[in-house]
Amino acid sequence: MSDTNESQSAANPSALQQNATAGSRLHPAGASGQMNDTKQSGMMTGTQYTNSSAKRANNEEQTKQVREAQDSRGGLNNIKNLISEAYDDSDARSPVFFLITHSVNILDIVTEFHQKKMSGSSSLKLQYFSLGKGLEEVVEEKMTKAAQNGDWIILENLHLVEDWLPVFEEKISKWKGAELNPRFRVWITCVPVDSFPSNILERSIKVALQPPGTVKAKMERMLLEQEKEGFFRRSGKQANYHKNLFFGLAYFHSILEGRKRYGTLGWNLPYKFDYSDFEVSNAQLATVMKQL
Repeated sequence: MSDTNESQSAANPSALQQNATAGSRLHPAGASGQMNDTKQSGMMTGTQYTNSSAKRANNEEQTKQVREAQDSRGGLNNIKNLISEAYDDSDARSPVFFLITHSVNILDIVTEFHQKKMSGSSSLKLQYFSLGKGLEEVVEEKMTKAAQNGDWIILENLHLVEDWLPVFEEKISKWKGAELNPRFRVWITCVPVDSFPSNILERSIKVALQPPGTVKAKMERMLLEQEKEGFFRRSGKQANYHKNLFFGLAYFHSILEGRKRYGTLGWNLPYKFDYSDFEVSNAQLATVMKQL
């Protein structure tokens, strides 16, 4: 009987661990019959516990995968991937149209992509215009020259010049391949509006930028944007303190953005926190750290 029990334990070395984990109590080895009964009971209980643990682990793994997928869709890396794919699908006659639903710095992201794409071609320029009243003629002139030279041009806040949109629509409808430098690209941004010229939408490669959905994704975007610039090294000896304070600021801003779903609940006055609020706070923090 003793040899049989020892062979069972050797064949199943985890049985005792399962039994102990399940909360069963082992009898002294002197009572061999009780020992054998307890082992068999413990093995059954341990098997049930193992199945339950495996099921719970499988559910946790699925939840983790879903959460990571949601985070990656809203993270900074995903925006860069979308820009790269949009560029591959576009040509000189097809602008890249960014539909903005939250504050995002398109200029920095497109500038970084331009530098990477056009490395070794310093003659290719990137021009940026934040549209508003009075800039229409300047933009038209710059856009004509950029089309000839093969430069890139960013037109931000297209929704602020609704009166000029029919002119822009007519202009891009007359673009022909023979008249355009194949390296020419136009990047435009606009928030959702009720009416927009259909021809612009039909000719454009449309990219909808959705805000990060979770606190983790929001913080990832803010942290990556600072790390890539070596932002904290500018604080010198205070770099570690700066990182800790920045992390707290990023977390606080992410929570404030997440509270938008509750409207004005808990606030005395309604206010729409966006990325510009974080940028201002971050700039003030950087100024203070340099003074220490």
